[in-house]
Amino acid sequence: MKVTEISGDLVYVTRGELETTPAEHAAGTLFSTTKPSALGTTITRRGMVLVSKVASASDPLIQVKDPVLGSSSSGFQAGDYVQMLGEVMLVQSVVSSTSGYLMQNLTVVRGQQSTTAEATADAGTPVTYVFNPKTLTKTIAANTAITSSDLSDMNGIAAGDYLLMTSGTQNEVIKYLGGSSFARGQANTTEGEFPQTGTVIQKVDKMPTLVKFINDTVSTAVNQTTELTDITLKQFEGISAGATVVIDAQVFNVTSIDAANSKLNLVSMYPQTQSVSTTNRLVIPAGTKVYVVQDARLLSQDMAAHDTVVNLYGDVSSTYSAGDFVRVDTYQGTSEILQVTGVSGSSLTVVRGNPTLTHTKNESVLYMYNKVGVFDVSTFVAGDYIKVGQELDQVQAVGTHELTINRISPYNTWSFHEGSDLLL
Repeated sequence: MKVTEISGDLVYVTRGELETTPAEHAAGTLFSTTKPSALGTTITRRGMVLVSKVASASDPLIQVKDPVLGSSSSGFQAGDYVQMLGEVMLVQSVVSSTSGYLMQNLTVVRGQQSTTAEATADAGTPVTYVFNPKTLTKTIAANTAITSSDLSDMNGIAAGDYLLMTSGTQNEVIKYLGGSSFARGQANTTEGEFPQTGTVIQKVDKMPTLVKFINDTVSTAVNQTTELTDITLKQFEGISAGATVVIDAQVFNVTSIDAANSKLNLVSMYPQTQSVSTTNRLVIPAGTKVYVVQDARLLSQDMAAHDTVVNLYGDVSSTYSAGDFVRVDTYQGTSEILQVTGVSGSSLTVVRGNPTLTHTKNESVLYMYNKVGVFDVSTFVAGDYIKVGQELDQVQAVGTHELTINRISPYNTWSFHEGSDLLL
């Protein structure tokens, strides 16, 4: 819009300037002044992370950083809505600086769009752009219809658009069909209950997808008295002969498949002296997760809390390199994500995702962890920036049912993607 006259608290304008389209604007929309020369530039927003901890629900100053060195992002702009955990904030003003990384000091209005201001958020927490946010006019029950009257407004929404409804950790994708109708449970999401207060709805520019990382789960408990050679699966998909699988921190090669009985025939990759004891390794509870993995190695020495060196069986200098993300699973215990910073012979120097954990030799397995399995890869291309849970990633390559990723947010946001996260 172009200002033509100012009288008291009234501003008179001509609408639809510079080839833009006049639209409806809700009460409370923030306006800012600009110059025509600035309006021809492209504004690119990407997810950012907190530089320092937010320690109060009333703090109006938020410092954020683009985690990508030399990013082409324009950062957030005055008038943007941004989300931090479950809270939506309105950006009132921005002070930016660049020294390799784009840094921004944001002055914000907290707890917008019916959300509650977060009392605390740690450094590294993602802060993401919310496009054209909406709220609900009533609580939406699970498995019930949603109509246009249930949204605070329909500005900017056209038939065929996908919208994301978020309340806490619950997500659902809906599609606007036109008229007053929406289709629920899109992108394999569940038709849940969403409260009127605290639910945020935003339009998304590409179809989200659910993470599908687990290849399978054990269907029938195993409690054998001899060497573990076969195992029955529940879904029996995504695993082929010749694959390497990890089952409860034990590493096996799949020698053949008995499709008629949903069984995998297995052989252990490690001798009895370098694996979980005979008594334990033959007990596999029903529901145990089965992963197809790359470059799996057992730990040859214990890894204590805060250790930054992992010792493995065999030379790994041609297997791993600096920058790789790996995962460690400990038998019937914990899992941790690590990032490799150096490789020497059979040892890796790493940054730890959870430095307080311990991992036992011969009962802990390390493997490459740089892929996310998804239901639908059709809308993603290499170079895309995505958010999975509270983790920001960049897509490195697109496979048939998986994305190769680089985690770009800090270590305290690294997370396991095992079938419940929505990838945006």
